[in-house]
Amino acid sequence: MIVLVVNCGSSSVKIDILESETGDRIFRAKAQRIGTQLCQIRIDDWTLPLPGADHEKAIETIFQQTSLEGVTAVGHRVVHGGEKFSAPIRIDETVERSIEELIPLAPLHNPANLAGIRAARKHLPDRPHVAVFDTAFHHTLPRCARTYAIAKDLREKHGIRRYGFHGTSHRWVARRAADFLHEDLRNLRLITCHLGNGCSITAVEHGRSVETSMGMSPLEGLVMGTRCGDIDPGVLLTLQRHAGLTVDELDHLLNKESGLLGLSGISNDMRDIEQRAAEGDESCQLAIRVFCHRLLKYIGAYIAVMEGVDAIIFTAGIGENSASVREQVCQHLGFFGARLHEERNREASVDRLKPVALISTDHSQTRLLVVATDEAHAITRETEEVLK
Repeated sequence: MIVLVVNCGSSSVKIDILESETGDRIFRAKAQRIGTQLCQIRIDDWTLPLPGADHEKAIETIFQQTSLEGVTAVGHRVVHGGEKFSAPIRIDETVERSIEELIPLAPLHNPANLAGIRAARKHLPDRPHVAVFDTAFHHTLPRCARTYAIAKDLREKHGIRRYGFHGTSHRWVARRAADFLHEDLRNLRLITCHLGNGCSITAVEHGRSVETSMGMSPLEGLVMGTRCGDIDPGVLLTLQRHAGLTVDELDHLLNKESGLLGLSGISNDMRDIEQRAAEGDESCQLAIRVFCHRLLKYIGAYIAVMEGVDAIIFTAGIGENSASVREQVCQHLGFFGARLHEERNREASVDRLKPVALISTDHSQTRLLVVATDEAHAITRETEEVLK
């Protein structure tokens, strides 16, 4: 099966065409800075400026650069599936309307996902389209983990609960880790750390998500590139009352100007921050310490929730590439038998052909792994499963 994967972010579009059986990637393209004059499309080694383009225009332009004749199905990443969608589903008019109705729960992401669905269905109306939801993997969260401590009538009226995100990635790397360890996923207790511009951590017990750091929105939890993660709600009340910030200004502050960017004052990219920290920049040094401390705190909590852990997994941009972050976190995990192998950690490198690297010692009771995430391949697999 040849699957076209459409992954629309709030300001980006990623298009992949993959062969499901072999995993071969036939085509890849990415549009960045959608909606701005700096918008551009990158296909292989060449770049095409596309100033002011929206998602539909970007997708149309990408489609013009490749043949879609061999495509047999289309898989779409959808960030928020609410309570209604607990698994991937074939898209029809009813499903499309339901995704639109969920926009209030993910105002930055679902409109972009919907734009991608509509553009692709317009160009490929005779192919099956499947929605794969970031939230679906977390539908197994127990009530005590997904329920916020506010009035029941407000929770039910406005759909207020923890949904969790990055589920496609967490599920993918958990499966890869189980394969590497030659274990049945249903026999393992795993902690998966998805660390990129967006960050989340999930406790995967016997193949099911039982705790996760992101909540009703992708804002809760770990420190991220530009998102604050956990914050005292009283801070928001103070900023409203004394700094005069409006709801929209608070939204922009917490989602776009906080996290690593807010802490460092220079960048949301951990590579830039690590370089400046090594040169003595105290704000960047603090940003790294706060980032690692928050992650360590969650790991400890999830060990308690599952009464132990068999492996801890690092994935996504920071998780796969920052040996320094992994070291700062793992050096505090010896109390339950997790031992980092410093040389393995420094030399760890993962890709599609070698998706897992062991970075713990041979005698470590808890395995420490770096696992390459690949949402495009994960969406391809889930699309194939739905259609079969």
